[in-house]
Amino acid sequence: MKKSLTALVFASTLAFGGLALAQEPTAAIGNQVGQVTVSTGGGDFRSAASGQALKPGDRVMLVDGSAVTLNFPNGCSMNFNKPGVYTVPAVCTAGVAATGVDWTGAAIIAGTTAVVAAGLNSMDEERGPDCVPVSAAPPGSENSCVPPESR
Repeated sequence: MKKSLTALVFASTLAFGGLALAQEPTAAIGNQVGQVTVSTGGGDFRSAASGQALKPGDRVMLVDGSAVTLNFPNGCSMNFNKPGVYTVPAVCTAGVAATGVDWTGAAIIAGTTAVVAAGLNSMDEERGPDCVPVSAAPPGSENSCVPPESR
C-alpha cells in the first residue's frame, strides 16, 4: 500500500508539474521595431526591453508601424506586426512541431502515463504475492491468476 501511495504521489507530481511550469516565464522579447510596450502582471504598459521575460497572460501592445518577435524556450517564435494588444500564451502556437518541442505537453503526457502505470502496479499488488498470472484463463473462467493450491 505504501509503495502504491508513493508511486501515486510521484506520478501526480509529474502530471501536474507541467501545469506549474506554465506559470514560469514562457517567452522573451526578441527583435522589435517601433514602439512596443508590455503589461506584466496586469500592470501599466511600459516600454519593452529586448530579452525581457514574459509570463502567460502578460500583454504586448503595438502601435501602427511597430513589430515584435516573442521567442519561446522550445525554439518557437511568434511574430506580431499589426497594431493591437496581444496576450502572451502559455505555449507557442506558431509551428511548434517544426521548430521545437512543447515541453509542457510532454510533461503532461509523461505524468498521465506514470499515473496509469502506478494504477496498474497497484492492481497487481492487490492480487497478493501468491498469485501466479496465467497467459490464458480456462474457458468460462474469469480468473486471471492461479491460486497456490491449484498449482
